[in-house]
Formats: sequence, C-alpha cells, structure tokens
Amino acid sequence: MKHVFMLINDIDVGRGGLTRVMLERASYLSEKGYKCALLTIDYKDRYDLIHKELVETNRLSENVPILNVYDYYSQKNTIKDTIEPDLSVQKIEEDNYYMQLNQLSSHRHVRYFDENGKYVMYKRWHPNGHLEFLDLFREDRTRKCKIEFDHKKFKRRTIFFDPLGRKKQELYHTPDGFTYLNVDFNVETGKPQMIFLFHRNKKEVTHFGTSNPMLQFHKYWLEELAKETGEKPVIINDGIFLTHTLLAVDPNLAYRVATIHTNHFDSPYTEGAPLRKSHEHLLYNYDKLDAIVFLTKKQRKMVLKQFGNYNNDYVIPNALSNLTPTGIRKDYNKISIVGRLDPNKNIQDAILSFKLIKDRHPNAKLYIYGEGKEKDALLELIKNEGLEDRVFLQGYTNEVGKVFEESLFTLVTSKFEGFCLVITESMMMKTPVISYDCNFGPSDIINHKVDGFLVEKGNREKMAKYMDYLLSHPEKAIKMGEKAKQNVEKRFNKEVVYSNWIKLFNDIEKKNAKKN
Repeated sequence: MKHVFMLINDIDVGRGGLTRVMLERASYLSEKGYKCALLTIDYKDRYDLIHKELVETNRLSENVPILNVYDYYSQKNTIKDTIEPDLSVQKIEEDNYYMQLNQLSSHRHVRYFDENGKYVMYKRWHPNGHLEFLDLFREDRTRKCKIEFDHKKFKRRTIFFDPLGRKKQELYHTPDGFTYLNVDFNVETGKPQMIFLFHRNKKEVTHFGTSNPMLQFHKYWLEELAKETGEKPVIINDGIFLTHTLLAVDPNLAYRVATIHTNHFDSPYTEGAPLRKSHEHLLYNYDKLDAIVFLTKKQRKMVLKQFGNYNNDYVIPNALSNLTPTGIRKDYNKISIVGRLDPNKNIQDAILSFKLIKDRHPNAKLYIYGEGKEKDALLELIKNEGLEDRVFLQGYTNEVGKVFEESLFTLVTSKFEGFCLVITESMMMKTPVISYDCNFGPSDIINHKVDGFLVEKGNREKMAKYMDYLLSHPEKAIKMGEKAKQNVEKRFNKEVVYSNWIKLFNDIEKKNAKKN
C-alpha cells in the first residue's frame, strides 16, 4: 500500500499542535514515496489559499494535497474548462433600488430598498474587495436566503431560512453554476435530516437518509477516495470526533487507523476518572480497527488495562519539529509560555507562581504567546495582581524557535495533555521546561532535575521554587538545556518516529495478507 489519507475536521494556517503533527507526518511520508493527502470535512471557500500558504511557509510538502469533501464534489461536477464569475452581482450599484451607503467604508455593507420602501437586500464585502454574501428578504423583513461567494467571486452556497430565522436548506454550487449538493435541515434541531448528492454526468442523485446523513455522506466520500486509489489505502483519523465516520468505512476498502492526541480522562484527568465523551466510542471499539496509536507508553498502559489488548496498539510519539538552534544569546530574565489561552492550559497558575518570585528577581519577565478565549480573563488577572509591567500577552507567534531559544526556561501548567509538543520544542532549542506532571507527556519526556523539572499539578509554590533556582543560577539552566536537547534529539527525531509509522503500515498489510 502506498496511499495514506489523514483525516481531520479542518485545517487552517496559524495553528500548531495537531495541525503541525499532521503536516510534518504527511510531508515526511511523501518524501519516502507514499502518496499522502490531508482530508477535511468542513466547509471553507479558501482551501486553495490555505494550501498555498502552508507550502510557501515550508510547513507542508507541495506534493501533499488538501482534499476537502465539498471541493472534491464541486470539482467533480464542474465541466466547463474556462469559467468567469458573474461580476454584475459583485457591484455596489443596483438599478431600481434605493441604497444606504453611509456604512460602506466603515462596515463594508450596503442595504437596498425597493421603490415602496421595503427592505429587500443586504450585501457585505470582504476586506479583500470581493462580495462575501448577500441576503434576500421577504415582505415581512425576515431573511429568505443568504448567498455566499468565494474569494474568486463565484457563488458557492445558498442557505434558505424559515420565517423564524431557522436554517431549512443549504445548496452548494460549482463555479459554473451546477448545484451538486442539497442539505435539508430539521428546523427544530438545526441538524441535517437528509442530504442529496447530485452526479452531473450521470444525471443521478445519491440520497443519504434520516439517520445521521452527514456521517453517511462522509463515509461515502472516504470509500470513493479509497476505490479511486486502485489499492487498499490507509486512513489515519486524527480527529477524535470523526471516530464514528472512520469505523463506518468498509474495512475491505481501507485500513483504518485511529490516533489519540490528548488525555482520554475527564476531570481530574487521572486514572479512574470518568471517560471524556468524545473518546468513549473509540475506546469501546478500537478492537475493530487495524491499529490504534498512542503518544505515550503511560496512556497505552492505562487504556489496555481498562479496555483490553487486541494486539493492534502502537506507541508513536510526535516527532521533533523543524527547529534548529541558531545561537541566539539567551535572555537570563526571560521566561516564556507558548500555547492556547484556554482553561485547560491553566496559565493563571503560571502567572501566580511567577508573582511569588517577582520581588526576588525584579528584572525577570514572563511572556505568554498564544490566542484563545481566556485572553480577557488573563489580562484581568495580570491587572489585579499588579503585574502589567512584568507579565505580557504577546499573541500568536510564528517564531516559536526564536522564542524558546532566547528564553532561560519555559513553563507548562496544563491540567492535561496528550503529549505536549511545546516541551520537546523548547528542549530542542536548549531551553529546559518546568512543567506540571499532568497526564500525559511531561514525565515521558522530561528527566526530572536533569534536563527540566516536574511539579505536582497545582503546586504553585514548588513551581516558584524551581523558577527561583534557575533565575538565580542561569548557568544551571544552560547546562540543563544542553542535556534537554540531547534527550529529545535522540528519542524523538523524525527518522526514529516515522520509521515506526512505516512499520505500522507494513504490519497491518502483513496481517491482512494472512487473513486472505
């Protein structure tokens, strides 16, 4: 088998973590001769731009396409070679309408009224200049439909609403105007209740019925992709919420492999805790898969103990990212955190730990890189604790290597992890990590007091103690950083990690051959 599909809900630029893992895995395997593709099932009108940027920034091999289910059927049902968009709808001026233009420059929108004063249409333009969507209204001013356009100015989707504003139907269009998909919604639940896929050349319609039609649609697509390869490809599911979809795929058409990228326990995220709802279906059904992949031995041990050993499990950690120390001089007063501003990252503990040692180290500063829903709460905490001149939210960074390398050390205060990529990234840049010993990852990576420090989860005083130690003895941090780089370079380099993926592919192919 040479075809490898990697399935996820969506991909976008400006993301690390799981997205980076997929991009680098696909790129590496592509270099080794595998025909890899990234599969997404969300609706976006700009995957061409996303792919272009990922390639141009060297995050993804140009040989690895992003295949999206909507783009796939749109392209399959487009028959005209040369297509020009209808530019008449893109213009601001509309004959026979009165226009409210005073908010065009500030809000990029215009409202349109007929000669009787009735509100009939609304248009909004994208900052890049193309029409983003237009709304059409009924006589009672309720919205009848929304027509969306892509960055190439083609009509892509029409959404219809009932008089109460509830979504009734979505129609998806090819650039040359053919409607290739009809999604019918239950207005009470807001969920799809029927889907119709149109086959332009055959003039046939495939119906996906009332029992989870979206899953049936995605299953149909994955099986069609598998058949097109002319062999039995591998589908790696990297999105836990797509477990039902993976399990629905015909095992005779594709090898089915699931990955677990995070802690499967709910609060308090330790052995014996309730399972996370998102992981239940996988954990009760992984015996039906060709393989299940864990990031750490510790998580594998816990899962197999609770759910059974079916000789289809593998431990394959995340490989080191493309980071190489450049010799930047360390700032002995810089402490950094890189991660989403999310409640599970528990960044407030890092801030409060830093407060405990700020007076002993008046020049030390804590820099936090990332975006997320906790931003306002963290800003308020910083203000309330009087740390505005010592703790800084820096936003998302594309220069994580530089951030890690110039920092004396970094902090991780997560409630749970799956592996914690930022630990290996920091260590690769010769920067030790002080981390809460949460499940899973930190204790699988850090050698306590050798190349970093592990702290009992929630023990802010102990974290402050280790921060104080490294700030007081920066030469110790430098030595620990050297050992940290040696540690991760030996255990998590790409050749070691991805050779395990290739072994997995060979193993499941051999098992399949024995069955047949």
